[in-house]
Amino acid sequence: MAVDVAFQVDRAAELSPRELELLKVLARGLEGCRLDVVDSPAVLVDRWLASIPDAASPWTDLVGPCFTTKALVRRLGISRQAISQAVAKHTLLRVVTADKVALFPAFQFDGHFGRMPGMKAVLDILAEAVDDPWTWVWWLNTPLDGRTLVEALWAGEVDAVLEEARDAVNSWRQP
Repeated sequence: MAVDVAFQVDRAAELSPRELELLKVLARGLEGCRLDVVDSPAVLVDRWLASIPDAASPWTDLVGPCFTTKALVRRLGISRQAISQAVAKHTLLRVVTADKVALFPAFQFDGHFGRMPGMKAVLDILAEAVDDPWTWVWWLNTPLDGRTLVEALWAGEVDAVLEEARDAVNSWRQP
């Protein structure tokens, strides 16, 4: 079933250019999909919307967008308990706000919710000196040589970031 990318949208004049572009990209992405197997378009859209990070918070400039636990449960298809276990094992990074809201920085996921390479090893090292996920987030987003350590991890430079983590831990341990 081919999708006409030049489709007409009701109230198109009310949509922002960004929203219109999103609809066009979505339409192109549907090309070749077996839409006949979709029981409920509403459920499909709900799942897709759950993958979009939640609204901005005061930490957005540093952390970037974040997901809630509810959004991760839906998107990853795992239980809250499995998420808590992943946090405890350092395979998932969670920060908790002052008002007790658990947030999961989006920078740790790719576009298909694959996990950032090297995350567990880096968090294991950082936790040796500081058991504070907010400190870890700050450290991971610190610019170094023109880019953040998050960007270096996504570029596959895990060993270099691990070395930086060891150096950071040693400096944090200094009196």
